[in-house]
Amino acid sequence: MYLSTEGQIKAHFLTCFIALVLARILEHITEGKHSITKMIESLKKCTCTNVDQNYYLYDYYDEVLKDVGDVTNVDFSTKIRTLQQIKKTFQKPKFRPVTLQKNVKN
Repeated sequence: MYLSTEGQIKAHFLTCFIALVLARILEHITEGKHSITKMIESLKKCTCTNVDQNYYLYDYYDEVLKDVGDVTNVDFSTKIRTLQQIKKTFQKPKFRPVTLQKNVKN
C-alpha cells in the first residue's frame, strides 16, 4: 500500500490499531482459548456459496467459529441461510458489554 499524505498515513495507522484492539478484545472474551491467528484463519474460511436464488451455503465451520459465535451471539453453525437471514444477523451489533478486568477472588 502506498501512502503519500499525512492524512492517509494516519488513517491507515488508525485502521490497523482498531483491528488490533478488536482482535485483542476477541481474544480476551474467548479467554485466550484460541490465538488471534487461528481466529482470523477460521473467519477467513467462513465463506458462503449461492446455491439457489435466495439460499446460501456456508462452507466451513469449526470449534473456533463455535467459540467466537458463542461470545458474539452470531450463529456460524447454520449451514444454509436466506439472504434475509444473513442481513438480519449483521444488522444490529451482537456484542454484549465486555468487562476487561479479570474476576478477582478476595
